Amino acid sequence: HFSGVDDAPGTISLFGLDGHYIGVAPIEGDRHNAAMSVPAARIRKFKSDFDALFAQCLRENAGLAKRFTRAERVSSWMASPLPRFPVAPRWHPPVIPIGNAAAALEPIGGEGIGLALRSAELLSAWVASSRKNLDELRDQFNKLWRIRHLGARATAMVLSRPRLARLAVGALNVNHRLARPVMVT
Repeated sequence: HFSGVDDAPGTISLFGLDGHYIGVAPIEGDRHNAAMSVPAARIRKFKSDFDALFAQCLRENAGLAKRFTRAERVSSWMASPLPRFPVAPRWHPPVIPIGNAAAALEPIGGEGIGLALRSAELLSAWVASSRKNLDELRDQFNKLWRIRHLGARATAMVLSRPRLARLAVGALNVNHRLARPVMVT
């Protein structure tokens, strides 16, 4: 978490870097969260020195650096592997996983909470129904995650390649009908 980040209020900003991306979002008061999807090799290169890694990220992306000119880190760094996995082909009764326990997406889409809630709704409807076909429920989960998985992964891959990201942002700036579903002003 950082204080003093210079970003538009209520805005989640995404920044592409070579091979990964960073999201910055307001959390409370003057604090912002900086969340990064960084390849393990890059973390090893910096010997887990997250301050040095973040400083390098600021040097690589002028827009990110501009927002952090006066920012100060106000919490410890936290790191975790980034799981990505599909809905399992079999569940072990009596456990029926929901949310990220059922499947994990690239976090760039911000779908984690939405998928947790929607999978809970699907499970609730399944529990209330007279037909308890677990395969049908798993099929609904697969359908729920499949398209979001492809979109989130493709977006992450584009954003993690600065040249592609610039082209994509340029296309969205030129065609406002394309931009409307993914960007809010």
